Amino acid sequence: MGGAADETDQSGTKEKGNDGYEIRMKPYEGFNYPYEFTDDIAGHLRNIRDMEIKDDDVFITSYPKSGTHWIYEIVYMLLHDRSYCRQHHLLDIDNIDDINNAPSPRIIMTHIPIDRLPWQLSQGRAKVIYMTRNPKDVIVSYFCFVKRLAKTAFDGEFNYAFLEKFLYGKVPYDSWFRSVLSWERFPQTNPKVPFLTMNYEDMKSNLRQQVERVSLFLGQTIDGDTLDTITDKCSFVQTQKDKRENPDSRFNSTMSRDGPEIIYRKGEVGDWKNWFTVADNEKFDQIYKEKMSQSKLSFRFSL
Repeated sequence: MGGAADETDQSGTKEKGNDGYEIRMKPYEGFNYPYEFTDDIAGHLRNIRDMEIKDDDVFITSYPKSGTHWIYEIVYMLLHDRSYCRQHHLLDIDNIDDINNAPSPRIIMTHIPIDRLPWQLSQGRAKVIYMTRNPKDVIVSYFCFVKRLAKTAFDGEFNYAFLEKFLYGKVPYDSWFRSVLSWERFPQTNPKVPFLTMNYEDMKSNLRQQVERVSLFLGQTIDGDTLDTITDKCSFVQTQKDKRENPDSRFNSTMSRDGPEIIYRKGEVGDWKNWFTVADNEKFDQIYKEKMSQSKLSFRFSL
């Protein structure tokens, strides 16, 4: 999965790049858990696996930096009086008791791989929204995010270290390819589960249309004026502004070394062109073609 580490100690695995800089992670049974998260990985994953699912739960799943918090905001507004969410439920880090005791309908966000999610999820008692984004922009956004994490403390370069590590799954949450391919298969292997795939580029192209898709999936009857209001409040610019003014308290100095608002960056489609060299792009395209040869997924790398 993540390959052999260059150095391992009690504080976790340290993956060195070609420039000698490290990505600090906590490996557990082949899974590269983010360093900032729980110390009791086994216990936390066990609690997640055994978690009681409610009929009105909504799970939002994705690989990191795919627009997860953005779609969460839309779902929250549709279900909770058109207001912004002040603290998302992130299954990967939150105390399981806090999530168990959260009022319904619960919106639960996660990047955890499918095989480690609650086993009851396959029974069809909750809705699942899966968020996708073109992987070239994911790589850039993930690189900028990892550099801002206090304990992961990655100071390497994009071209000489991070890109290669990402392509071979040597980053927190492992391989993007494995993640998206497993979620692509999920509706076929779990036909009881109400499942909706959303796409970042589609949201950037026509947000109102995508807000309406989500509302229909959630069984919400929303009039046109309300859809317009939610669309305006949930534009990337407005959502980013709200989070800068009302940051999540969890992203403090112990987690972020660059201020409390580290989730929303530029939000652009095609920003990867400012980072990839010609050689980077050729290498990515070759690996992407090999890994995704059997996939029916398609992505827009520019708009």
